[in-house]
This record gives sequence, structure tokens and C-alpha cells, in this order.
Amino acid sequence: MTSKELALKCAGIASEKKGQNLTIIKIGDISNIADFFVIVSGTSSRQIQTIADEIETYYKTTEESPRIEGYKQANWIVIDMGDVVVHLFTPDLRYHFDLEALWQNAPRIKMSGETIKEEETPELIWTKKRRL
Repeated sequence: MTSKELALKCAGIASEKKGQNLTIIKIGDISNIADFFVIVSGTSSRQIQTIADEIETYYKTTEESPRIEGYKQANWIVIDMGDVVVHLFTPDLRYHFDLEALWQNAPRIKMSGETIKEEETPELIWTKKRRL
């Protein structure tokens, strides 16, 4: 499985569990931290933990156990699978840390409902976000 396929699978799992504002950022072109970040908001700590559990369960069937941070507090859970890092946030913390702005020059894939689509350019996303 490629890192892009894994990122899309993680986003799909989050979508199935009603994760919100799913975004996949391809940071591999500008950083060696990972190939992709998957960023998701949850409406409650329990929902965020449920999404983390499902992603961990899936990943364990294909690879070894991922590294997970923040599970107990569940306001920002990070699941590190090497080439793919999933960030699960409460809306307040997501807004506060604003990873999308930090990685604004990286290409991204935006998920709305069940649709995954390539966004036009990072600059356009940034402009749209700041207008809201």
C-alpha cells in the first residue's frame, strides 16, 4: 500500500465515523516529517477516540502498531504511521494550531462527505479559508 492509499484509507475511516472537515496534506514534497498529514475534527473526545481506535485497528492488520499520542486527553490525538500522520482534533484546538496554515504551501486533497477531490492550489485554499 502506498502512503497516499493509506492516507485516503485513514480519511475514509474517519469519514465513516462522522469525522468532520477532513483534509489530506501532501507534505512529503516540502518536508521529510512524513508524506501525508490527515487532519480531522471530531465533535467530542469519545468520537475522536473512536476514530483513532478504528484507524489503529485497520493499520495493525496491515503493518505493526502505530505510535499514538494524546489518546487519554482526546482533544488532539496524533497517530504516527511513519509516512502518514493522522491528527484528530477538537474544533477549538484545530483552529488554535491551524496546521493547514502552517503547511499552506503543500498540495492537499479535500474530503467532503464521501467525495475526495484534489484542490486547485494551496494558495486558493488559504484564500478561501481566510475569507470564512
